[in-house]
Amino acid sequence: MSKRWLIQIALVLVIVFCSSCSNGDQPTSTTTVRQSDFPVAEIENRLETKVPILEQTVEEVVYETSQVSTPTVTPAPPVKEFLIDVPAMSQFPDYYNGCEITSLAMLVNYLKLPFNRQELIRMLVKDETPLQNAEDGSIEVWGDPDLGFVGDITGKKMGYGVYHKPIGDLLAQISNGHMVDLTGNEFTEIERQISQGNPVVVWTTSNFTSVNNWVEWKSIDGRTIRATFEEHTVLLVGYDEEYVYINNPANGEKAEKIAKQPFLESWTQLGQQAVSYAQ
Repeated sequence: MSKRWLIQIALVLVIVFCSSCSNGDQPTSTTTVRQSDFPVAEIENRLETKVPILEQTVEEVVYETSQVSTPTVTPAPPVKEFLIDVPAMSQFPDYYNGCEITSLAMLVNYLKLPFNRQELIRMLVKDETPLQNAEDGSIEVWGDPDLGFVGDITGKKMGYGVYHKPIGDLLAQISNGHMVDLTGNEFTEIERQISQGNPVVVWTTSNFTSVNNWVEWKSIDGRTIRATFEEHTVLLVGYDEEYVYINNPANGEKAEKIAKQPFLESWTQLGQQAVSYAQ
């Protein structure tokens, strides 16, 4: 126990002792108190007796308090089904590789943020590392989609795409920080976000099932990039027990109905990437 605590306890005991004295023994406002009149030795004896007891009592209270656990608040499970009415948008014909930015643009339009797709493309971070092919024609060095958009978004030249962090950073930038990155969470968290009225940008594959055609290349800093050209991004707007509902930039369809289980497998293959708006 600290000295400060002991001093405070000692002062309390002095006050208690003084209050227990008889009225005849208490000094009045006109009485001069001499050191010989004040029972110092008795106070010291009482302190030696009481302080260990008070120390033990305080320690017991502190220990018992530390054992009190804060109850864990478990979020309520999402409702079994939910669907948000969000206008759809196609990435074609202008943005052959623009599924990610088109999905973000649909979310931005839904949120009524004052940015159009062209402005979002201009603001999106790009990794402009030039494509380098090996002798066999395979990709040897190219950009990193975790850092920025790789390749040509229009499709006039070879392009790939971009992953959740640059998209999330852009959403945070234009929404004054109101972005939540749900990447790596269980799908129930995605459903909970949708049930709160917030569509979610998610990464999947073009046929919404798991795929086997993966390729690898090196980024400019030597990082190995594992990718599939079946990579696709959509705006998730609803779900029920058997299906998910997406606004699909590939065909411009609104609330397209997709079987849930294979969709989840493809979403998992792409790293469970998901970005949405935070209230």
